[in-house]
Amino acid sequence: RKLHSELQWLFSDAKSPRGKTEPDRGEAGKRVIRVLDEQRRRQVCIMLARLPGSGQDVLTWITEINCTRLGKDEVELLLHNSPSPEEVQLLRRAQEENVIDESNIWDAAEDFLLSLIAIPRFQLRLKIWDFVNSFEEKFEHVARDVKGISKGCDCLLTSMRMRHLLGVALRAGNFL
Repeated sequence: RKLHSELQWLFSDAKSPRGKTEPDRGEAGKRVIRVLDEQRRRQVCIMLARLPGSGQDVLTWITEINCTRLGKDEVELLLHNSPSPEEVQLLRRAQEENVIDESNIWDAAEDFLLSLIAIPRFQLRLKIWDFVNSFEEKFEHVARDVKGISKGCDCLLTSMRMRHLLGVALRAGNFL
């Protein structure tokens, strides 16, 4: 019965107005501070569950740009779920307005996003990291195209038929 009510609470569609903190009483009477709407909060929590290690580990790996711990898929996931500029403002405003102590704590999603935006140029780091991860794949595609064009140019330069056709065109032009 307790599990059912807990699941119902976790997956309920309670809407909170965007931009307002939604305090909730967590374990031991602690006030859990929520800023994000329920759907966005779920997205961040699902992302955190899909990433290897703890949230703090992930933040350390982002700071270090640790390619051995976070692969291409994980970086794309982080980039896709990184906070928008509006969310960054919303989180920073909430951070200024709320005091975090023994009785007040951030919800997991807000805590992770606040730690993420504390990393210098986090969005740029993730974009560059994603570019580096996908560069080889994109380069191979372009290299194949360049190789095909180069091969075509070589065929045109060494073709006797093309040389003959251009000679006929030159004679026709000179005749006119």
